[in-house]
Formats: sequence, structure tokens, C-alpha cells
Amino acid sequence: MPASSGHHVRVARSVAAAGGALVVATSLLGDWSPALLAFIAWALVPYAALLVIGPRLGDAWTVAGAGAAALAVDVGIRLSVFVFPRGSTAAIALVFSPALVLVAALPAGALAGAAIGWARRRGRRGLAVVTAAAALAALALVAIGLARPDLFPTTVYARRRALERIGDPRVVTGASSFDRVVLDDRPGWRQTGALDGAPGDEIALVEPTRVRLLAAESLADAGSLPLEGASRRWNWFSRLARVGGRVVVVDTGGGFQDTQVHGLDGTLLWQYHPDPDLPPSALVPADLDGDGDAELYASTVHAVVRLDASGREVWRRAASMAHVVAAAPPSDRDPAWLVAAHSSGADVLAADGAPLGRVPVGDGLPLGVADWAGGRHLIVGGRTLRLLTLDGATAFEWAVDDMSVADACVVRFERGGDPHLALVAGAPRDTHRWRLQIVSRQRHVIYDEVFASAPRLLTARRADGLDTLLVSTDALVAFRPWPSAGLP
Repeated sequence: MPASSGHHVRVARSVAAAGGALVVATSLLGDWSPALLAFIAWALVPYAALLVIGPRLGDAWTVAGAGAAALAVDVGIRLSVFVFPRGSTAAIALVFSPALVLVAALPAGALAGAAIGWARRRGRRGLAVVTAAAALAALALVAIGLARPDLFPTTVYARRRALERIGDPRVVTGASSFDRVVLDDRPGWRQTGALDGAPGDEIALVEPTRVRLLAAESLADAGSLPLEGASRRWNWFSRLARVGGRVVVVDTGGGFQDTQVHGLDGTLLWQYHPDPDLPPSALVPADLDGDGDAELYASTVHAVVRLDASGREVWRRAASMAHVVAAAPPSDRDPAWLVAAHSSGADVLAADGAPLGRVPVGDGLPLGVADWAGGRHLIVGGRTLRLLTLDGATAFEWAVDDMSVADACVVRFERGGDPHLALVAGAPRDTHRWRLQIVSRQRHVIYDEVFASAPRLLTARRADGLDTLLVSTDALVAFRPWPSAGLP
């Protein structure tokens, strides 16, 4: 390719036209709004910059390299948003992609193009071919890595190795230790909680027209609740709770979801949204004062708040960007815990909002509260599972090979026996392997099963103080230890 200034201009214009067509065509796939014009203009900035600086670069190969890199990044990101989205927030990448193209793709592509041009001008065709092939491979890998990171070669290799080590879905250990009772064999919404006002929890199976209740101990039918308008708006953030002497549905929030309470007939009872610009991050029902009715605990950008049954604030504690993640009623030895996670760790509050401690969690994720040996602990997941005391000391740690712990709870199966830790760990994304393990205080694996889809843990507290462990996948299964198993 000759190095005349005319080629500089033609290459820059061609790339800018291709980039502009890509930006405009994909941007118009969304809903029209006046802000869309500003969004398109921002996305076109890298190509406008290329038109300006293109004629000033060393040669046409440099311009072509910069343009090719810009297009590879833009194509990869837009494919990840419009064709292969991996989550509800995928479109956020479009806000930052022009800056990425400007500060990274254009300079890197220009350097690669300049290297190819240098080799051609000096007659080193072999080097030019090798450099061009490497550049093309790099462009393809960039586009693939952005559009489909699950298909990136190193990711594919790591996934295959992990699958070889983990193996197929199966029960690995403990098949004879538990009686596994199938309570529901259809996909659906399942929850547990104290819903009838009597001691102990119920197992709730949410159906289109009713909530079917099962007893936590016998697993027998315990009646039902009519579910009318609420069933049409049921989602992952919906939670049944007994509030003010009646069973209601609490929308617990998350993202930009509403935080509100409505009846089983769908009637909105009240909504909590003190900040007109940002919704609360959580609205969690929990009975921390032990009166048989749940209170509501909310977290906003500025505070953690307790609300009464009508949505009025009972107390407020200042907290920056906190998020209520767990609540546990008082035990024989410890007060109630309300856990609010934030960037510095997790604040633990009492039922009246008084601070009990701040627990540093590092890069872990607070998952819940555990009544374990020696007292109450914070459950933290991640690369390992840790049980942390209020002063941050690690009382128990457990790792699952090739996986990160995503869910965990403590279960007490036998009166006078030690508690057991049930956990769910997941392999890296797109590996499609999860593991359920039940572990004793002595670090014995009592049960170990590999799944192809993520199981969810539920516990139902029985009237006698023991727990029923439930595992929810497409089916809902109750785990009850055989008397002859002799769990450690």
C-alpha cells in the first residue's frame, strides 16, 4: 500500500464511515429518545479523532492499524450487548467503549500498523507477513474476548481442564447418609419462613393461584394461602413474610427494583422510596425482636433503617452505600444480628440499630449468619468459605477445588449434636458445574454432590429447634439424615 497522504485520507475516511455505520445502526436498535443523539455523538468521537489525526500519522498502514483495532473493539463490545448479552447490565459497556477505543485501541492498532508498514518498506516481506498475521489474530482474539469471553481459547482450555477434574453431575459422597425426599418436582418459587404465627417455619411452594404450605418437621401438607394478583408480578425479589399479623409479599429490591409491600391479592400496601433519585438497595423482612411478626429492614445510599408494619421509620443509622444482606434472630448466647455489607466490610447491628461490630471481609462476600461452635459468626463466601467472629478472626475455613463458594448456611440436624455447614460452590462461568457439600465441624465431608445447574439452599426451622435442609433446583428436595448414619 503506497504511503501517500491521499491514502492516509482515504483509509481514515473508510474506517470512519464503517465505524459510523456500525455505531448508528446498532444504536438505533434501542428505544428512541433525545438523549440517543448525544449517545451516538459520544460513540462517534473515536472515528472523528481518526479523521483528524489520520493524515498526520506515519503512513496508511498506521492509519489502517488504528482503524482496524477500533473496529475490532467496537464490534466485540456491540456484539456482547446486542447479540450475546451476559447480564442485564451489559449495555453499560457502551458508555465506556468510546474511551477504551480512544486510549487503548487506536494507539495499539497504530503501533501494529506502523510495524507492518516498516517491514514492507524495507522489503522484509516475510516479517511483514508474520506481523500482519499476528495482528489479524490479535484483532480476532480481541473481538472474541469482548463478544464471547466464554469462547476465548485460554478460557476454553481452562474450562475443559476444570470439567475433567470435577466430572459429571453425580453424588460423590454420602448417598447413604441422607433420606432425600422430593417435595416438588416442578420448577417454581420456593421459600421458608414463619407464616402461620405458630412456632417453627413453613415451607412455601408458590403456585399460580395459591401458596402451598408444608410443615418443616413432618413435610406434610399444612394448608395453603390464596394468591391472586400477586402471582402475576412474582419475581426473584419477591418474599413472603408475616407482617402486622398477616402474610404479605415483600419486594426486597436490588438494582432499580421497587421496595414495597403488597397483599396476596396484589394490592399495594405501601412503598419505601425516600430518595427520589435512587431506590433503596434492600428491604428485608426479619423477626429480630421475637414477637412472631417480621419487621422490615431497609438500606439506602445513606442509611440502614428499620420500618414498622405500615412502612414508618422506627430508627435510622447513618451508613454510606451499605446493603442489608442477612438477619438472624437472637440465640441463647447472642443478640440478634443485622448485617449490612459495604466496601469496607460488613457492619453488624443489633435489633435496635446499635452497632455490634465491623467485620473486615477482604474480597469475600457476606452470605449470612452462622451459630457455630463458640458463638455467632459471619459467613463469608468467595474463593474460600470463612466463618468470621465480630473481631474479624477466622473460626473456620473451607475450600472447594476449582470453585468459589456462593451460598452457605448452618444446619442443626440432631438434638445435642454439632451443627453442620451446608454450602454451594460454583465453577467459573460457562463451566456449568456446581457442588453441594455438607461439612462437619471436624472437617469431614458428610455429603458431596455435583450439579449441572445451580442449587439453592433453604432451611426451615422446626418447632423443636432443629432444622430441615432443602435444596432447590428444578425439584425441591428435603435432606433428612438416616438415624443409622451417625453423622459426626
